[in-house]
Amino acid sequence: MERIRISPVLMTLALLILGGIALIGAQFFGALQAAPASQFSLARHRWETNTISHYRMAANYSGNFSQCYYDIEVQQEKIVHIFTMNCLSSAESKTLTVGGIFKNFERYATQKVCSPNGCFCEGSFVVRATYDQTLGYPLSITTIFHRYWLDDLLNGKIGVQQCLRMDPVVEEFVVVKVTILP
Repeated sequence: MERIRISPVLMTLALLILGGIALIGAQFFGALQAAPASQFSLARHRWETNTISHYRMAANYSGNFSQCYYDIEVQQEKIVHIFTMNCLSSAESKTLTVGGIFKNFERYATQKVCSPNGCFCEGSFVVRATYDQTLGYPLSITTIFHRYWLDDLLNGKIGVQQCLRMDPVVEEFVVVKVTILP
């Protein structure tokens, strides 16, 4: 009985090909998970087609060195009354309507936005969000950084860290409650 011997060169080549396929597959899977554009667009469309013109919204906002809670009344996408506005710091808060939150995060959901140091340092912003299934408003929405290793590999930057670490502003809105008003 003869044993089949596999050449070490062929074995190395096969491992490199399998590793490349695994890397591309992992990158593709990560892109599918991190691709918020379709979810973002669907939720925004759901919100806009419901034509909700008068509502009350309570939300938590953090970012830009501030942590705030606000409770507002909105009519025709304009704030008509502020019930509560509390911040834990002296930094300025963003008091946004639901439409304003969509507008604020649209760029991050639909474009590749790199960190201030570039995509090869921290990566690019990716939106992480959950949306109300019926009305479409964001229950929570934030940005995180995601580094795409395939980009690094294709640009000869894999494993290279040539930049100073920065902490760009990452904003987060958590909508506590939206109440439709007459």
